[in-house]
Amino acid sequence: MTAFYEALLFRVKDDPIGHLGRCDVRLLNPYWIGYDYARRDWRLGGVEHLIEWEKFREWQESKVHLCSQNLQGFCRLITDAEEDAFALFFALYESAFREHGIATPIASFECENIDPGSVTKAGSMLSLISSAAFKTRPAMYFGNDNWIQSLWTMCNGYLHAEHDLGVPNSDDAAKLTAFQLWVDERHPIGKGRNWGQLYSFLALESDQGALDSFFEDMEMFLNGESSSTPAKWITEVVANVLKNQEQKPD
Repeated sequence: MTAFYEALLFRVKDDPIGHLGRCDVRLLNPYWIGYDYARRDWRLGGVEHLIEWEKFREWQESKVHLCSQNLQGFCRLITDAEEDAFALFFALYESAFREHGIATPIASFECENIDPGSVTKAGSMLSLISSAAFKTRPAMYFGNDNWIQSLWTMCNGYLHAEHDLGVPNSDDAAKLTAFQLWVDERHPIGKGRNWGQLYSFLALESDQGALDSFFEDMEMFLNGESSSTPAKWITEVVANVLKNQEQKPD
């Protein structure tokens, strides 16, 4: 079954919290990226467009605004609240459908029920986000801000795609679900919030600081360490204190 970008968007519209983690038009692209990665990792076609990208860009620049900034950015520019930007984005998209003679897509996705045992998976979300290239170049995937929540949303898009394909219990799904539980134990102040929100809070909304904390915790989790294991910086501080005490003359 072909997955269409526009149908995916309008499914997200009905439940932005469940799909994006919050109502934020900037998170639509990370969600789509994760969804697309999952389909490609399972050796299916990527997410296609009902309106060809070039045609949509031409419509956008001639009918909405006269610059190359994306539609999400424009909606945030001319609105005062994230919810208003979100609603405007979809209203404009529906205008594009009408002008291109396309009915608003029905936001339904049926599981394809692929057989995981008969497919050699090409990659995984965890291998992608653990790669050196990803860690050093997050802006290539998410732009210049909102990195940690975009990362959570991309992972969530990946898991939703796997669910739609009939493989909800993949290794990625099991580990990302277990990681959220591990994080809840390690940082109980954020229990009930997704880990993207938590790391943003802990890092005072510093994009790099939030990513650094995430990668440190994820490495500890994948290594099988307890959620009560001290953070690396605490271990280093204690080690330095002990070393300095040993070097002091009697």
